[in-house]
Amino acid sequence: MLHRALERGVVLFTLVAFFTALLVPAIAVQLAIVGIPAPLPAPVPSPVSAALPLPSPSPVPSAAPTPMPILRVGIQSGHLQACDVPDELSALRCAWGVSGNGWDEVVVNHQVALQVAGMLRPEGIEVDILPTTVPEEYRANLFVALHSDGYDGDRSLRGFKVARAEWSRQPAVDDALVRDLVTDYQTATGLPESRGTNTDNMTQYYAFDYAKYLHAISPSTPAAIIEMGLLTNDDDRELLTQHQERAARGIAKAVLDFLGRPSRTGL
Repeated sequence: MLHRALERGVVLFTLVAFFTALLVPAIAVQLAIVGIPAPLPAPVPSPVSAALPLPSPSPVPSAAPTPMPILRVGIQSGHLQACDVPDELSALRCAWGVSGNGWDEVVVNHQVALQVAGMLRPEGIEVDILPTTVPEEYRANLFVALHSDGYDGDRSLRGFKVARAEWSRQPAVDDALVRDLVTDYQTATGLPESRGTNTDNMTQYYAFDYAKYLHAISPSTPAAIIEMGLLTNDDDRELLTQHQERAARGIAKAVLDFLGRPSRTGL
């Protein structure tokens, strides 16, 4: 009896193993047919990839600062190279201006003009120092003519004065330039403004007269003329010859103020 039971158990085990071998692949096939994927083995991390550092993010470039526009100004040194004027300006030929106590206006004007340019160029301003003959239809962000005054009839007269063209096509703009020159020049020099003494030589200045002369500024160029003081007055002459940097600073500061350009050098 025991022998037969063992035989039956062996036969039963054999049958189970046989059917198991048949059914497992069939079940896997059925799962694939119905779209159920067989489980995948868990990924084993590669020792090489695990040792590699993660890439760092690329730096984002900062925006470049917007460059300030290039500005050009014309500073006319009154009476400079007066003998070289063209025929249309023959009335000005070899006219050197006034003088006082051995100082000629043409020299004083030029010395101040050079200092004005020397103060403005480090501010990023392009400066043209212009002689008596202005380039035809001269264009710039502004134009300032530098002159010195004199009156032998009364050496007590002193002070500076500023004017623009009486026929200006942009009077509000030119008036703003005149105001900046008056304010900054007076602050820098301490000279009084000689109000009410502007002459036709100022308000009808030839370099403003684009309707009459080729060698004049463009109508679109803001412009003014300044008589920086009287060389026939001892106090004015001392400032214009011994303290020219003060006169130059006032003019340079007015240029920056009119252009809306903050000073880099503390003007």
